[in-house]
Amino acid sequence: MIPYNYAEEEVYAFIKSCCSKDEDAQFMPWEIKQNHKSLPLIPDIYVPNGCRKLDIKPKTCIEVKANLYYDTFDRLREMYDIIHGHFENEGFHLMLVTMETVDQFQTAYSGLKGRNIEIVYFNDWLKMKAKGERTTEAIESNLSEVDLQSAKKAFESGPNTFFLGAGVSCSEGLPGWKALLMTILSEATRTNIEEEEFEALFKANGNSSIIMGRYIRRLYNDDNQQLRNAIHNCLYKNRTYRIIKSDTIKMICELVRYNKNKVKSIITYNYDDLIEQQLANIGVPTSSVFDTHEPDGRFPVFHVHGILDQEGMKSSNIVLAEDDYHEQYRRAFMWSNVEQLHALQNNNCFFIGLSMTDPNLRRLLDFTKSEANNNHQRDFHCFAFLCKEDVAKDVKGNKMQFLKEQKYILENLGVRVIWYNNHNELPKLLFNLQRP
Repeated sequence: MIPYNYAEEEVYAFIKSCCSKDEDAQFMPWEIKQNHKSLPLIPDIYVPNGCRKLDIKPKTCIEVKANLYYDTFDRLREMYDIIHGHFENEGFHLMLVTMETVDQFQTAYSGLKGRNIEIVYFNDWLKMKAKGERTTEAIESNLSEVDLQSAKKAFESGPNTFFLGAGVSCSEGLPGWKALLMTILSEATRTNIEEEEFEALFKANGNSSIIMGRYIRRLYNDDNQQLRNAIHNCLYKNRTYRIIKSDTIKMICELVRYNKNKVKSIITYNYDDLIEQQLANIGVPTSSVFDTHEPDGRFPVFHVHGILDQEGMKSSNIVLAEDDYHEQYRRAFMWSNVEQLHALQNNNCFFIGLSMTDPNLRRLLDFTKSEANNNHQRDFHCFAFLCKEDVAKDVKGNKMQFLKEQKYILENLGVRVIWYNNHNELPKLLFNLQRP
């Protein structure tokens, strides 16, 4: 697990942005230590004049915690008592800012009553306590900027792995997941399946793409080669080999090219080899890794759901249907699970073109987060670039609230969300990863 912790810097940067000219925040305030030489500890942040926009009182010491444990509050109470002894004649406040909610620890932090301690959940605090001209949209914008700054620092520190989904291939004009299923369904039934008919079948299959995949594969009489041929034709119809126009694909490959010591691998859930084609275009030797095929020293692109390359030189079993996912669950030490877990536990991970709904990926994220908590380490070294419109397109009610809840859920999985409004913004966001 990555040993760094950006929580303190994130909170500090946001408080600084909310302070007026006569206010200030000090990060790791050593002057407190100098003025109180026998003080055995210092807080993460000190706000001497308070911050009106965030309702922070003057002389507030702030302790930031990325993860909470039951002994956190005992240590906080001890910290209060120690600091209080040194500020006794001056007056001070202690604030705990957390990166996760404290609801499950209510019994543990009840012992803090009677002490001048305030506990704030970072995201709720930013939304609920900001005043004046700071609208909800402005707060969300600031949060996204904080997440992006954290992503830049993570990328700079390395090592990094890019996780790529269908959105990356769609940027080059390849069909999305539903369009692919619809096309191969038409091929299997030898009829022109209309979208309305497909949606009815999709609903009948539990609105699940993997159950739908199982249904379609059965129509091919479980003939995997025939199914792979149909998918290959759908992916590469009318495509010229190694002609790549997508700015997103080009930027991902440029990041690999110019950051060879930092970007260690790509893990893709796509069957196509567009990434390898573009890497070859810019002179980066690559190795497509699939099944039990091992990397050979070249830059590895792991096809954890299988590969169907355009030239037809590489072909493997593909993960399409429900039973394919069940096999991944059953075989914990399957090579694809091992590669994903290795990246999630050891590298900074950037999810691009993914909806973050893949059940096996979410299972691995949950497992990684629980392992990190057991080791008392922060696991916010994963970042997902998500398009707001795509995530909330089918939501009929309050889309903003839905996006906030999705962000919260992904943070519980250990993934920071970097929102963007349309796909044209994504290449620039990726480019900015390597900028200070």
